[in-house]
Amino acid sequence: MVWDTGFLPGSVPGANDKPLADLPKQMNVNSDDVKFVGISHFHADRTGQLAVLKNATLLIGKGDWDGITATPPVAGANANGFAERIAEKRKVEAQMQKSLKAALIIQYDPRGHRQAAGVSGGGEVS
Repeated sequence: MVWDTGFLPGSVPGANDKPLADLPKQMNVNSDDVKFVGISHFHADRTGQLAVLKNATLLIGKGDWDGITATPPVAGANANGFAERIAEKRKVEAQMQKSLKAALIIQYDPRGHRQAAGVSGGGEVS
């Protein structure tokens, strides 16, 4: 599982220049084999590289998903980051984040740090 995907490299000043697809390879994981991608919220600093994880089921809070798929999308939502996923009707589980119970995940943040982290019962990354 990957939690948040960070900015698209080069999209904003200070964005990480490492494509997300390259990071799982450091752990001998192919990005096509990632089963789940959890998104904490719909901003570009969390969803910019979502398209890389084509085979992963998207786990996202229902409120965020409703905001992305609204017409027009809610202000501040990175609708472009989800466009391909929506158009191709890829698997999405839009639920309250409480459903993201105790899991071991790979957290990717916009600064390029990654670490194993646990998710508490409320969906927060510890």
